[in-house]
Amino acid sequence: PINKPKIELPKPRQVVKRAIPLQAPAVVAPKSAVRPTADVAPSSALAIVDGAKSTDFFVQHIVLSSKAQASPYIKRYPGLNQAFVLPITAGSAMSYAVVSGPFTSRLTATNFTKGYGLPADYWIRASPALGAAAKRN
Repeated sequence: PINKPKIELPKPRQVVKRAIPLQAPAVVAPKSAVRPTADVAPSSALAIVDGAKSTDFFVQHIVLSSKAQASPYIKRYPGLNQAFVLPITAGSAMSYAVVSGPFTSRLTATNFTKGYGLPADYWIRASPALGAAAKRN
């Protein structure tokens, strides 16, 4: 008989993958570091919108039927910690928009929406358009 060499098959080896820590993208802060919180007076929110340049943009996150709904909504999303509540007129009804900004460009506003802890839905609004929707006494 012929002696055949014994062929050993490679043994399966266990591959351990290292976890790569996730890093959230940096949140682009609005122009001013000081922003009113959800329970500021409507006149302060109007002052922010009225003080913005006509070339600025805002991110409108949601429109709610009551101001009381805004605070829990803002607390649910860490990225809204500098958002403010703007009274707006939607049709004939008074509503409350949760808004971030102003931002110096549409691109900056868009980049902000990609940050950590923000709601998925939003509307980027030019400063004049948001100002026109704002409820004034």
